[in-house]
Amino acid sequence: MRSEKEIYNKLTQKGYPSGPVKSVISKFKKKGWLNDHEFGLAFSKDQINRNSLGPISLKYKLKKYIGSDELIRVIVKSVYADIKISGIIYNVLKRFEPSKIKNDNNIREKLINKLKRKGHYWQDIDESINNFIKVVE
Repeated sequence: MRSEKEIYNKLTQKGYPSGPVKSVISKFKKKGWLNDHEFGLAFSKDQINRNSLGPISLKYKLKKYIGSDELIRVIVKSVYADIKISGIIYNVLKRFEPSKIKNDNNIREKLINKLKRKGHYWQDIDESINNFIKVVE
């Protein structure tokens, strides 16, 4: 699967003129071979499953392949409606015992920073960590 923007950029970088490239992309879209929405959904789910990405990072990764900010918003909203953010964060947290996270501030800070780098919102991180700790208590 490829996106329109990705194909356009690759072909123009190889020296093909912009006009014929747009024409080819248009034909591919009419035949159903190119669909940015489907590409975005598949790419997003793959990135979330492989890297535990949050919504912030996912938006930036999608910008590389999709030109429409509105389509990116729709894709991110759709993907995170299907996949719970707390579940993604739990996958990162489960590598540590809840008691260690609760009692060791260094581990807690490292986890928080890691989740921030992965593009999660602070509210989601805080809520998920607190729920993760409460489950064991």
